[in-house]
Amino acid sequence: MQAKVLRIVVSSPSDVNVERDAVDAAVANLNPTLRGANVPYQFVVSRWERDAIPGMHPSGPQGRIDEALMIPDCDFLVCIFWKRFGTPVPGAGSGTEHEMRQAIAAWKKRQSPQLLLYFNNLPFTPATTEEEAQYQRLKAFEQELLSSVNPPLIKRYPGPDQFHYVLVRDLLASALKLHHADDTHHLAPLRFAVTAQPARVRAEGYSELVGDIFVKCTYAADAPSSHVPLWTSFVVFFNTLVTSRLSGLPDMNVVSETILIEVGRPGVSKVNYGLVSGNTVSFDRVELTGMQPGETRTFRITNIRCNATLGAHRILASVVVAGLVEEFSAEVGISTPALSFAARSEEPKRPEHPTNADGTLFVYTPLVLTFKEEFANAFKTKTSTSSMLFGGGANVVSLAESSVEGPHLRIPGSSFITGMADCATRFGVRFHLPYLGVRLFVSAHNIHPSPDNLRAEGVRAGAGLIDTSKRLTLEGMEMCEVSIKDHVACAEWELIERGSLKSVTLEFAAALAFEEHSGEPSAEFGYLVYGELAPTRPPAAEMAAFLDGSLGWGMASSTFPIPRFTGSAAAVSLKITVPWSRVHG
Repeated sequence: MQAKVLRIVVSSPSDVNVERDAVDAAVANLNPTLRGANVPYQFVVSRWERDAIPGMHPSGPQGRIDEALMIPDCDFLVCIFWKRFGTPVPGAGSGTEHEMRQAIAAWKKRQSPQLLLYFNNLPFTPATTEEEAQYQRLKAFEQELLSSVNPPLIKRYPGPDQFHYVLVRDLLASALKLHHADDTHHLAPLRFAVTAQPARVRAEGYSELVGDIFVKCTYAADAPSSHVPLWTSFVVFFNTLVTSRLSGLPDMNVVSETILIEVGRPGVSKVNYGLVSGNTVSFDRVELTGMQPGETRTFRITNIRCNATLGAHRILASVVVAGLVEEFSAEVGISTPALSFAARSEEPKRPEHPTNADGTLFVYTPLVLTFKEEFANAFKTKTSTSSMLFGGGANVVSLAESSVEGPHLRIPGSSFITGMADCATRFGVRFHLPYLGVRLFVSAHNIHPSPDNLRAEGVRAGAGLIDTSKRLTLEGMEMCEVSIKDHVACAEWELIERGSLKSVTLEFAAALAFEEHSGEPSAEFGYLVYGELAPTRPPAAEMAAFLDGSLGWGMASSTFPIPRFTGSAAAVSLKITVPWSRVHG
């Protein structure tokens, strides 16, 4: 089906340039979703700074802009305001006012273009006389609009960082309304209700499992529908990016592991896989065939992962029911910092056999690295045979990195098991050592085993797996050597088992070892130890995409690991006393 182009014109004063750029980003985000959902519309954006040609005009610069934007012929005029009204033009108080009045006049004649009017709701206190004058002109214009005979609907958004999500939701709802205009009649008897169970998620996590969404659909007519097949579509918007795994298949690159399944009706097994783009998940043609008067069907939307690192404490979902263009909102996640890290060093020690083959003395400085949960079950095993969730209200937490659907379903045509994580929670540590001649060893597993079977094992040191050939035993503990490159050493451990639903603490041992010559002077140096949830770095093959901000680990992907975390680590500053000769190599 040939897609129809819907043209958007952006109009605003100069104080909302972030939002102007967000319109382009929203369209780039939205168009793949429309294609994947077989919605026959594509958006394009017109902006004066990109489309107007410099030159003279009898009406001044605004005349050149009018020729380029052709506002009466566009489909949508997106107008954005915050604290400025704009620069006066002939016949209007600002260019934006002039463009809005063009759109309103055209709409009164033929109900097009549609005006999408937004006001930034961030507080603002004018600091100069000019800012005060601009703000007062804007408020007077707003009041004039609201008191007009047929006033436009104004939407207020909470700041530039949220405008993208607000606009994507509104544009997609508009496209769905056009697409399903003929379906409104046969869907009219349907009544929908949306609920969700919010889950506590880790503020460090890029791929956090949020709570499930439940959509109840009730057939409220007295007679069965004559429309066969009866179906609808759902689009779910989030106030953050969706990071669920994608299929990675040609022509199916937006098909994800998010699923919609009907629950509570025996014998129903159809699975709808969601299409992911940016902050949206869409489910097309959800079947309602055979619904009887008074019947209610319940659909569960699950396996949705979101980026919890973007600063929004509450992860919100808005569900749009296509055809009826109804919107329902629900809280699905509560973002909370998950990790507290500490490191402490002890006095230097000598092992039981401290002499090397050449007669030098071998000493080491012991360290204890502590990773503490800030809320229960923030540290997760890869899978769990227990219930996926526990507790109630804001205390609901997934028990594993994998979802409950992990063992059962696959993305069609792919090798990915739906909802299955690549590993359990990992604990990463980085040492920044600004001197030479020191060797680093870390424990092969956590120390001080607890009665609740809390166990983590080392999986990575430096760029590769831990070298089992370079080991030593200190105070009865098996230690593995970690390579140091450019004064940096890294290691990771993975959670293997836990038996407690209460908050836990894991401790790992490390040792900085060096040779000491009898009577040699020494010097004290500082170094840094960073602790973080891992993995925080992509494989080398995907480093280019990681460095590209538009394709970073905060986006949905077919290849990035699950789970994955931001690289913002807690740093601890420590000191070590080393022989002077080792400092100078």
